[in-house]
Amino acid sequence: PVLLRLLGSAALGVALSAAFDPLDWWFVAPLALAGLWVVLDGRTVRGGLGYGWTFGIAFMGSHVWWVYLSAGLAPALVLPVILGAFYALFGAAFALVSRSRLGDRLLTRVAAFAILWMGGETFRAMWPYGGFPWGRVAFSQVDVPTVDYAWLGGASLVSFIVALAGALIGAAVRSEAGIIGRPAMALSALVLWLVVPFAIPVTSLERTDTITVGVVQGNVPVRDGSESITAYTTLQKHADETYRLLEQGDHLDLIVWPEDSADWDPRADARTAEIVGDVAAAAGVPILVGTTDFTPEDGRLNTSLLIDADGTPLGGYSKQRPVPFGEFVPLREWVTRLSDQVGRVPVDMIAGTEPAALDAPIASLGRDVTLGIAICF
Repeated sequence: PVLLRLLGSAALGVALSAAFDPLDWWFVAPLALAGLWVVLDGRTVRGGLGYGWTFGIAFMGSHVWWVYLSAGLAPALVLPVILGAFYALFGAAFALVSRSRLGDRLLTRVAAFAILWMGGETFRAMWPYGGFPWGRVAFSQVDVPTVDYAWLGGASLVSFIVALAGALIGAAVRSEAGIIGRPAMALSALVLWLVVPFAIPVTSLERTDTITVGVVQGNVPVRDGSESITAYTTLQKHADETYRLLEQGDHLDLIVWPEDSADWDPRADARTAEIVGDVAAAAGVPILVGTTDFTPEDGRLNTSLLIDADGTPLGGYSKQRPVPFGEFVPLREWVTRLSDQVGRVPVDMIAGTEPAALDAPIASLGRDVTLGIAICF
């Protein structure tokens, strides 16, 4: 039974990762958590620790595979083990509750499962190294009604609802609820997960004006020898795609380029400034450019820089949550002993401090519009 539960925990962890990109099987999330409930309910604290850790390692190992591309094999193996510890603590805590006097009531155990899951995700998103929010189950629900819970309580509430639905389904499968209680819990899970969100009065600020934004994804070069690559290749791809967009003749108020669209900061590199300035002049509107700022002495900044139509930098926002092991390497000296790929991140990224908002002059409105800036992670 122990081996079977360990294998089941690992399979459930892999299944949960299928709820996210690239498969986006969002409906798997509560089902995977329902399976985890079945595995953990009534186990010893040591069992909850082991099954939870196995689940977490399998989930994170299959979900953050990109770490291998960024930092090599060793960090890609170590990171899931470290992150899996959060799921181990969750499993141990739930097992403790389920075997205590609090766990005598089924609905108390159901609520405890969801609360502990939400708490574990929130804690992991904050600590250590600024947190690692990747893999919160809320992020698997962005295309379904469940996401409307975010209006009330952000990602934490969405994760709570998915975990609660999973616990109810798990309890319906394995519980003392009886012939009437089991279908009632399964139906409650479905209603909470997918029906109640339709009643949430999601509102937004009153809209007074509109602007048209051109979003350009120029892509990065494929390093297979099929093309000559320079420090300006990615930048030129974005410039070329923007010119192609302008040929369509559509009215634009703003153009947005993505993270790392310019390898060099146009404020520090003349050629980059010339290429970006020419595109801005041709468009006649501001451009938001993703670049890297190397001016800080203690690292680099991942920056979104707003360039006016005349090529003048208007301001920038620097990412506040760099990715551990992807954009900076915690415990660099120790990790270097494990992997020779740490050099792929030669200069650690540091956190920006300014608010994620920039004012862009919009000619068609005759005024500035405040842009909310988001950079990955």
